[in-house]
Amino acid sequence: MTVVLIVLGVIILLITAILLTNVSIVAGYGDKFYFKLKIFIFNINLEKLADKFGGDGEEPSVKLPEELKDGKKKKLTPSDIIDLISFVGSLIRAVLGEFFTYARLKICNIRIAVGSEDAAKTALLYGTLSSALYTAIEFLDSLMTVKKNYKHIGIEPDFTLDSCRVKFKIVLKIKIIHLLLAFIHLVPILASGKGRKII
Repeated sequence: MTVVLIVLGVIILLITAILLTNVSIVAGYGDKFYFKLKIFIFNINLEKLADKFGGDGEEPSVKLPEELKDGKKKKLTPSDIIDLISFVGSLIRAVLGEFFTYARLKICNIRIAVGSEDAAKTALLYGTLSSALYTAIEFLDSLMTVKKNYKHIGIEPDFTLDSCRVKFKIVLKIKIIHLLLAFIHLVPILASGKGRKII
């Protein structure tokens, strides 16, 4: 009987430890885009994993832009930045819509150098993107816990560039138990067909 209780106690402790473990999603862009998943002490490079199981010589179903392949450095245009913001927004609506309360976002750094072939256009883009960046951060801050240091967040015009340059790193953390709770909360919405409103 004592042995059974000890085994049950160990199992309960293990389950508790697992449920309280953080799952971290790390995304960033410097010389190239990277996307990693961290669970316990394990780091999973999702891009390499996709390449590994993508088939022999077959094109992956989700294609990265050519500029992001092979570590090529991309000169981002204002249109690229807008597309990136829209893409991130779509992910947030589709994936995080129901558990902002549980998720925690850490903005490690965001650096944007705004440039174009025309100085007047550069100044206009700088004003627009600067306002959009800080508005987006404050909006996220109103929805979830956001850890940030504005010393590491900056946008500035660079009249020597003919396109925009972006570097960033963000980390999203959520405990496994909160993922399960969020999923449980989503089930009745998806079952009733309201889940379509999230996307």
